[in-house]
Amino acid sequence: MRYATEEAFGLSPRDIEIAEDIIGMKATKTTFKEIAEKHSISDRQLRNIRRQKVFREYIRERTLERFEDEQGDILAVLVAKAKQGNMKAIQIYTDIVGLKRPNQIEVKTELRRSTRDLSNEELEAEFASIQAELAELLGKDEEQILN
Repeated sequence: MRYATEEAFGLSPRDIEIAEDIIGMKATKTTFKEIAEKHSISDRQLRNIRRQKVFREYIRERTLERFEDEQGDILAVLVAKAKQGNMKAIQIYTDIVGLKRPNQIEVKTELRRSTRDLSNEELEAEFASIQAELAELLGKDEEQILN
């Protein structure tokens, strides 16, 4: 099987097979030693291949390709579990779609400053209106608020 990423990386067919085996290690429960034996190379040779930047980049690309292929199935399972009430699935789903949990909601306040300077009379009038509003909210008269 050939993938679009193979040509871009310039790896040998053997290296590509090794990469595919490494990507599938978890599913097949194989070890690096078994992969080396399968391809008739030593553990050291396999380690050297794995250290190559191009090889690591290929594995990363292929892993992302595989995830993209399976992403729909993964999301379907996640949504099904979330609908069943699985809290971890709900949390992961809300994180994926960008919803915030109630304890993570952010409140942003913005201070706006007048672009022009106010005269003393305007400042006193603004201050008096704020005092009156505060007195109304607290149910006190303005004299009690000042003291």
